[in-house]
Amino acid sequence: MPRAPLASWLLSALLVVAATAGAALLAKNAEAGPVPPFVAGTLKPTPAGLPAHGPGLELAGSGSNLPLTRKLVEAFAGGGGAAAHVHDSIGSTGAVHAVREGAVEIGLLSRSLAGDGRAELRSHPYARVAVVLAVHPSVTDADITSDELLALYRGERRRWHNGSPAIVLQRERGDSGHRVVDRVLPAFAAVNAEAWSQHRFRVLYSDGAMQAALLDVPGSVGVFDAGAIATHRLPLKALRIDGVSPTVESLEGGRYPFFKQLSFVLRGEPSARARAFLDFVYGAQGQAVIRRHGYLPIGRGSAP
Repeated sequence: MPRAPLASWLLSALLVVAATAGAALLAKNAEAGPVPPFVAGTLKPTPAGLPAHGPGLELAGSGSNLPLTRKLVEAFAGGGGAAAHVHDSIGSTGAVHAVREGAVEIGLLSRSLAGDGRAELRSHPYARVAVVLAVHPSVTDADITSDELLALYRGERRRWHNGSPAIVLQRERGDSGHRVVDRVLPAFAAVNAEAWSQHRFRVLYSDGAMQAALLDVPGSVGVFDAGAIATHRLPLKALRIDGVSPTVESLEGGRYPFFKQLSFVLRGEPSARARAFLDFVYGAQGQAVIRRHGYLPIGRGSAP
């Protein structure tokens, strides 16, 4: 090949490689999303993007809480309650820091407050949500056993029963949904850690990213929340695990063991507007909203 055409070809090839690498980096960053200041350890007295207390309630925290909390806020405001703003996800750790520093009045937790060492904070559990193995609408399977679930994440099972590829989507280390599966199925923790270390699967860094990927990738499967499927009326399917469906009734009867507890976290005594919101949530109307959207209500008597 003459030198000039060869140089031109090499330059074109390098440009294609650079463009591909750049696209991959952008995709990875998009999956990861911005790191909140609370998680990055750069917290300021009023974290970026979260205003100091204004005339309405400010709520922020775990992405698992957002679908239901937004429905509760809408119903509360519709009934004459104070205006409220539910921010996009900053995680449970972000919620603890944001409330402690006074950036928001109510934080949203999808894990226990224990271990944070925040004696001045108090959690108020208000709902349980089934943690599910959700699949793309193209998947024809309706059931999975615990052993089959482990085989999926080991990379041993690569196809659904009809022969189509099974595409496993993984969440980041420490994700609250994966912690639930660890708790119920201890072997999952080691299998999951091995998958991370071997970069076996695509990793998603938010509930929104997992939702989008499950909707977009035929044959995909991932750990997700039943409440988000019901609240957003997503066409995703939640598999029965060991023959048990992830319904509110099976949660209530103790038959389905995979669930998260959702809580509000506040610092000290709630303000009048926060107390009014909590009264609404634990009252008949709020409890009906919770159940109607696929969550199991937790009455005030169950809160610490």
